[in-house]
Amino acid sequence: MKRNLFLALCALGWMACEKDPQATPSEYDPGTATEALKDAASFPVGAAVNYTNFQTNPPYSNLVKRDFNSITLENEMKNASLVKGGGFFDFSRADAMVDAAGNLQIFGHTLVWHTQQAASYYKSAAGITSSPAASQEEIAAKLDSELRRTISSIVSHFKGKVRAWDVINELFADNGAIRNNSNTSTSGSDVLVWSHYLGRDLGAKAFQYAAEADPSAKLFLNDYGLESNPAKLDSLIAFVNELKTKGVKIDGIGTQMHISLNTSRAGIESMFKKLAATGLLVRVSELDILVNPNSATGFVITPAISENQAEMYRFVVKSYIDHVPSSQRHGITVWGVMDASSWRYQNGKDFPLLYDNEFNKKPAYAGFLKALN
Repeated sequence: MKRNLFLALCALGWMACEKDPQATPSEYDPGTATEALKDAASFPVGAAVNYTNFQTNPPYSNLVKRDFNSITLENEMKNASLVKGGGFFDFSRADAMVDAAGNLQIFGHTLVWHTQQAASYYKSAAGITSSPAASQEEIAAKLDSELRRTISSIVSHFKGKVRAWDVINELFADNGAIRNNSNTSTSGSDVLVWSHYLGRDLGAKAFQYAAEADPSAKLFLNDYGLESNPAKLDSLIAFVNELKTKGVKIDGIGTQMHISLNTSRAGIESMFKKLAATGLLVRVSELDILVNPNSATGFVITPAISENQAEMYRFVVKSYIDHVPSSQRHGITVWGVMDASSWRYQNGKDFPLLYDNEFNKKPAYAGFLKALN
């Protein structure tokens, strides 16, 4: 009898142990993540937004306004969207987004890049494609004039509405060198590597022209891979210090952080420490986290993988808070809203963002929120 009772108690204990994991709620249960990120954070929290979705899809725009207090337009403030044939400006789509944003802060992205440019116009205006081609001195002078005209026109147009800008995006090649026509592909019709013609002076010129157009705007240098490429990070910081020594107004550095579950955590922490040491504002500008970085065919995102993604979001936000002083935190922007809106979605091969395709919060949202709390 005692033996049977003992076995019965053991069986009950085993059953109880089996049930415990199911009964314990997930550390990153999105159902409990009811607070808006913007309300939990002491710094701006933003999302990159798509024109069509924001203008015509109320669940999308309402979600953005509910959970965020800042937006970056995915394309509408890029050069090729604003500068048309003959060098004329068309602000209509960008203006529509500014009007629809309401109380959301708008971060301007981007004044100078090597792609998504009105490249045909600039090359023609500068004599790059003329026959015979203009001299290097003539090309540099004409491009400098166009650079000033373009930056001044765009920044002046949005003065008082856009209070911060990525002045230059992706100035550095992966080896840490300033981009030129040798270390950067020039095959695209929208490619113009400004720094090939203007060299390191591009930085001082671009920031000067932006500051002249709106002295109160915060001006940023933005780049990718800084958490995983120490040589590139060090080159960027050296360049920033060079600008500061020259008296150029530069307010902050943007680190894109298109990362994955496999990204080195030590690299992330080291990056934040080095960026903070510049004394400038630090901004995570384009955050997303791949869960299938090798693009494996037939990949299925499991609850365990979702938890890992949530933990990585928590780690990134917590590291930002831990290593960047509060006075230097200019915010974190996630590059997209629901997974399908991400440029890294790859037709369902990856799920890098905070919401699923039905606009439900993922564990990733809970991970982000947990770091804020």
